[in-house]
Amino acid sequence: MKPVSNICASIFEAKIHAVIGVSPFNSYFSEARLAALFGWAHDTFDSFHVFVPDEATKYTLEAVGYGEAKAAKKARRQANYLLNKIRRALLGADPNFNMSKILTNGILAVNEPYRRLLANVEDRFDNDAVFHQQCLECTRWVLKNQIETTDDIDDAMLMLAVRYLLEEMPLFMDSAGIVGVTSSVFCYHNCPAVLNGLYKDRSNGIIKQNQGFLVVDKIALEARAA
Repeated sequence: MKPVSNICASIFEAKIHAVIGVSPFNSYFSEARLAALFGWAHDTFDSFHVFVPDEATKYTLEAVGYGEAKAAKKARRQANYLLNKIRRALLGADPNFNMSKILTNGILAVNEPYRRLLANVEDRFDNDAVFHQQCLECTRWVLKNQIETTDDIDDAMLMLAVRYLLEEMPLFMDSAGIVGVTSSVFCYHNCPAVLNGLYKDRSNGIIKQNQGFLVVDKIALEARAA
């Protein structure tokens, strides 16, 4: 397991809380790997939540060419499939797991700390040229996995697909504040360069001091599942 900065390492060592990010349309998240991931989180942290950007996936689908209605339907169908896998894997790791700890876009939409953070993100995106460009760069990185060449990614696609990232950003900034714990690490199997930079240089105040990011070791999880 690799914290992306020294501050992230300190937060991870406290082992108070984790948010496990699980992405729709990503073959990495097999049921066996989810079970290993949740088992590791259960054994490592005092508590953890699972984050699934279910509804926000439609923005990426629209950006790569799906119509609005078809994108929403496809995102919803995939989210239901993924959530069923997640629930089975969670119950395998902890039969008493509280399923309300699965964070979806719908659940976060009525979470007041999340709403405040999202408003802050949107304001920064609109008014901070550096942050605006960083978000578009990160979105380009996401879209690279969806289309054949980066030459096919234009500004209109980026401005549509970036909504996916903007709705995720509050979890990267202050998941501890969102769920009401003293500190938290966001866990995923990779970290885009832009996010890596934000976690290492916190001088702009985007990432809270009690928020970390942990790159989860694929090999360690596979060994656990074996």
